[in-house]
Formats: sequence, structure tokens, C-alpha cells
Amino acid sequence: MSDKHSLAPATKKEIEAARATGQVIGFAQGVGAALLVGVALKFLGWIPFIAVGGAVVYVGYRLLFRRKGKGKEEKAEE
Repeated sequence: MSDKHSLAPATKKEIEAARATGQVIGFAQGVGAALLVGVALKFLGWIPFIAVGGAVVYVGYRLLFRRKGKGKEEKAEE
């Protein structure tokens, strides 16, 4: 059991194997996501997809570019 949970640093070969495995898993996830979106579009059509996409973009925009405080309004009143 101690061999399986060694605290020794990983070898270069192990790192390369982990990197390759991660790339394969990432590719598989991307293909799966693309297939799911394709199936959803086939069943639902484009209108709900565009509506949901627009809502996601709007919420993302509001979160990324919201005002950093109420200081601007207070300064304008003075």
C-alpha cells in the first residue's frame, strides 16, 4: 500500500502520460458536449437555443461589467 501512495515526485514519464490522458478526456468531453447540443437543437429548434444563449450572455455581461459601487451616483449629487 505504501508503494501506491508514495510521496516521491512524479517522473517525467508519469507527467507525460497524465497530460496525454487529460487531453483525451478533454477531447471526449468536448465531443460529448457538441453531440448533446446537436441533439438538443434537433429536438427543440433554434428559437429556444437562441433565447437561452441570449439570457446567458446578458447575465454574463451584467456580472462582468457591473458598477463597482455607488460612489459615482453619490459624487454626482454633490
